[in-house]
Amino acid sequence: MLAIKILGALLILSVGGIASFASVRYEKKALLVLDGWIDLIRHIRTQIDCYLTPLDEILDGCLHHAKDLPSLYRCTSVYLDGNERHLIEGFTRDVGAGYREEQLRLCDFCIEELRCRRASRATQLPMRTRLAVTLSVCIALGTAILLW
Repeated sequence: MLAIKILGALLILSVGGIASFASVRYEKKALLVLDGWIDLIRHIRTQIDCYLTPLDEILDGCLHHAKDLPSLYRCTSVYLDGNERHLIEGFTRDVGAGYREEQLRLCDFCIEELRCRRASRATQLPMRTRLAVTLSVCIALGTAILLW
């Protein structure tokens, strides 16, 4: 009977460890998604500024060179908060619908906003990961103690 209790407690603690690992991975993935959008918008800006490439051709080129464009779009709804999603949705809605200067201003604005939000998330990352690990492990430990 004691062996089963010990095994159960170890399983609960391992679930807490896995949950903490998953939450840390989630926080790091959010930074990668922001980096992906910043790089994509920078690429679009370069294509508009230097080559006056139409938006359809830019996106076709992105699909051929960057195979993760559809996954980047899917990850946006999972990893980014409402303000960041709203900013990206506004960019995707408004890009290609104006003159060159307007599009460049839109790209510059979105790049700067996303960089600020990325910097804010990056400074909060150590605190958020410590909090996630501490909460996950403490909840698992408390559950194991209660069930003992």
